[in-house]
Amino acid sequence: MRLMRVVACLIVLLGGTLMVSTPAAQAAVSCLSSEHNYFDGYIMQHPDSSANTYEGVGATIAINNGVICDTGDQTAENFWFVWVMIHAGQMGPSQGYAQAGYFRYWGSCRYWTTEYRRDNSDTFHRHIDTADGCKTFGTNHYQVRWNSTTGDEEMLVDGVVKASTPFDIFTVWPWSTLDPYTLQYSAETKYIGDDVPGTSSSPDSLTSAQGENYANNWTNSLGQVDAPCADSPVRYARSSWSDGFSFYSTTSTSTTLRC
Repeated sequence: MRLMRVVACLIVLLGGTLMVSTPAAQAAVSCLSSEHNYFDGYIMQHPDSSANTYEGVGATIAINNGVICDTGDQTAENFWFVWVMIHAGQMGPSQGYAQAGYFRYWGSCRYWTTEYRRDNSDTFHRHIDTADGCKTFGTNHYQVRWNSTTGDEEMLVDGVVKASTPFDIFTVWPWSTLDPYTLQYSAETKYIGDDVPGTSSSPDSLTSAQGENYANNWTNSLGQVDAPCADSPVRYARSSWSDGFSFYSTTSTSTTLRC
């Protein structure tokens, strides 16, 4: 949770003299950029081993911390979010997706969070799981999976369903072997000045990355996974992919994007 900037007084009695010391206020953290969506992660864009689309995504993610900048939006729309996501392919609605992970916004602690969007005409539906309280450190397994009975896409933390889509992705998101749904694993921020969680000495990690194939089975054998450079600031570091990756924010104030 963001530390409240409380001005404290240190009172010391020396030889009958009352001395008061007031610490300097913490400097505001610059957001460095205009409001946008920035990413640090990987994407898998090919079909499963049977040439069908994947229908679910999962990974284990460590909970870490990162600074939220001060000079931009001071609401829940200034955030970082570490997540796994299934996204409609290029044939479908470009903004159709479902995701699960953990989230922090300006002035908040860290919460499990889910989000989905049906299509371009829909708004996003974000559920910040305040009922389960602030999350400190440790790891959790996040999944977005297709329910073969209801057709919903379920968003889970450690096997517990936290939210579901009110639609069947196979009804509203067209796909083909050449254009399957994509699986995405990423940290996301609203400003370049927002840190993704982790530091060089204690990076965050996403491990045991998996996909749910068309036969409703989970696999860690995902094949080629790509590292997009668009909207990816160079101040966010990430390791090479090995069934997942580690990531952190550097101390750079560069606003340069990888491409």
